[in-house]
Amino acid sequence: MASSPPALSESLAGLELLQSSASLLPGGMTPDFLLESVATLLAIFFLSSPLKQVQEVHREPARLSEVNPMNLISMYGNCSVQVAYGLFLPMPPVVPANLFGSAACIYYLSSCWWHAWRQGGRSPWDKAAAATTAGAVAASLLAFLYAGLQLHVRAAEHLGSAALVLNVAMFASPLTALRQVFRDRSSRSLPFLQCIMGFLCCSCWLGVGLRRQSAPIWVPNLIGVLLSMLQLGLIFHFPAAKIKTKDEVQLAEL
Repeated sequence: MASSPPALSESLAGLELLQSSASLLPGGMTPDFLLESVATLLAIFFLSSPLKQVQEVHREPARLSEVNPMNLISMYGNCSVQVAYGLFLPMPPVVPANLFGSAACIYYLSSCWWHAWRQGGRSPWDKAAAATTAGAVAASLLAFLYAGLQLHVRAAEHLGSAALVLNVAMFASPLTALRQVFRDRSSRSLPFLQCIMGFLCCSCWLGVGLRRQSAPIWVPNLIGVLLSMLQLGLIFHFPAAKIKTKDEVQLAEL
């Protein structure tokens, strides 16, 4: 096959250079790099959102009952499996935020279980929640062993499928308090900051997943966007009014 004339080759090379330059943002950043950086930053903000509730528990231990253990347990399980998936596939953009989230969730859970132990393990931080926490920790360790030891040729892809399910569970976890929301006509048990940050975070990671054509990223985040919108709708429909205790109700009737 005859080679292209020098003039034509130079024109094609110049066109490729022009196209690559057009895809760069000021400072030499690509749109994908900027999107992934923003997504990582939003994920860190989202994973930091339970800190407000945990700090309130430290100040007022009685408020432990307002913290839904499934929120924190599902967040830990998702983050730990996502770290293993990102490291062993590899899928680098997934690792930083989820590594931070794993460490943050260990602090959240340790703090809440410390107060639960001092209060005698009252609901919702009871034996069932303790068993679920232990199961999540054991599953995260097994995930690292499964992928790290390459017990299956597609071990990392299997973790990606597990991460997809866990990601959906994490964004759906506030809805475990749905019955309480309708019963009390109050969204006090739904964490507003976590829901709004979840919506922003999922929207951005949805874009990352579509750009990278990675179903384990875009599928759960699409579902996460929809679930976050549902939770925010409930929060605005049922304002977070303080729920009166039986003693307060009896006192008001006197």
